[in-house]
Amino acid sequence: MTAVSALIQELKKTSKTADAPSVKRVCMRDHIRDVLVARILDGTFAPGTQLKELSLAREFNVSQAPIREALRELEGSGLVTSERYRGTRVRGADSKEMRESYELRATTSLARLWRKQGKSADAAKALDEIYGWFTEGLETPDLKDARELEEIGTRG
Repeated sequence: MTAVSALIQELKKTSKTADAPSVKRVCMRDHIRDVLVARILDGTFAPGTQLKELSLAREFNVSQAPIREALRELEGSGLVTSERYRGTRVRGADSKEMRESYELRATTSLARLWRKQGKSADAAKALDEIYGWFTEGLETPDLKDARELEEIGTRG
C-alpha cells in the first residue's frame, strides 16, 4: 500500500470516529496551491512559464500574500523554482520525480497523524523508508521536514 492510500485510509478511520461532525475548511493558500498544481500537471503552465504574483493575485481576487505562500509550497514540492529578482517559474519534472514528491508529502502527513495516535515507531519506520529513496535534494523543505519528524520519532 502506498503512503497516499494509507493516509486516505487513516483519515477515513479518524473521521468516522470523531464525535463532532467535521467541517472541511480550505484556506485561500490551499485553494490557490491546488489550482496551480492542477494547471502545472495538465500543461496549462508549461515548464519555464513565469508565475507572476500580481497577475495571480488579481485572478484569484486576493492579496499577494496567499499567492506567495502557495508558491513557496510549490517550490518545496519541486514544481516551481524561485530566483531572487527573477521571479518564479514552472520547473520541468518527470512523472517519477513528481510521484516521489507526493509520496513524501503523504508519508509525512501520515507520520504526523500516527504520532498523534501514539504510533511513533510506525511513523519513524515509514519516514525512514521514504527518506531512503532520495539521494539528492536532501536540503529541500519537504525532506528536511521528513528528517526532523523521523529524528523526533526515533528519540521519543
